[in-house]
Amino acid sequence: GDGEGDDADRRRRDERSRMIEAPAAEVATSTLLVDGALMLGAALFWADNAIAMWTRIFQDLAEDQDLSTVEASRFFAMLYLTGTDALIACFDDKERHGFWRPQTAIRNAGTGGNADADGNPDTVADPTWESLLVNPPYPDHPSGHTCASGSIVATLQDFFGTDEMSFGATHATLGIQRTFTRFSGAIKEIRKARVWGGLHFMAADAQGANLGPSAP
Repeated sequence: GDGEGDDADRRRRDERSRMIEAPAAEVATSTLLVDGALMLGAALFWADNAIAMWTRIFQDLAEDQDLSTVEASRFFAMLYLTGTDALIACFDDKERHGFWRPQTAIRNAGTGGNADADGNPDTVADPTWESLLVNPPYPDHPSGHTCASGSIVATLQDFFGTDEMSFGATHATLGIQRTFTRFSGAIKEIRKARVWGGLHFMAADAQGANLGPSAP
């Protein structure tokens, strides 16, 4: 049939194709030979526990900006309260939509004998496809990481009154380091990194990043 159903199917097919092909295509067409390593490094870096990672960043920012005890108390309270609200809203949406993750969608595409197949003749299954990162046991949409991180970035911008601030962090166990000159740079990278890691469709990351700052 025509209409919204066809449009939704088309978007899902396009996202599945990008999940399989985009990382390889980006590396192949890039003028920078380090792109593949950059993508892998970013995916692994942001696979660290999100709240623990951000907490280390908060601590460094509070020290670097010489916040007083009162200012630091307000700073941490704002970040954790807004982050908690964002995650509550996020997991409420996950429960409501129950949308499959890329690994499940790619393995179960098409109309083959798999009882979980999506029934769409325009998609083709790849039963051996595996994500770089291990899939957590809850739905794709929206991304929990970008919900929390989107909220955190918006709160940092609000607290400091600017997006421009240099900061960095180190993965707790892998030693991978990332540095940024803008708060928004982190959420932009996280949205890509969760796709590169194979955990989310791009829509889930975009919608999480939008939902997080708007949570009550």
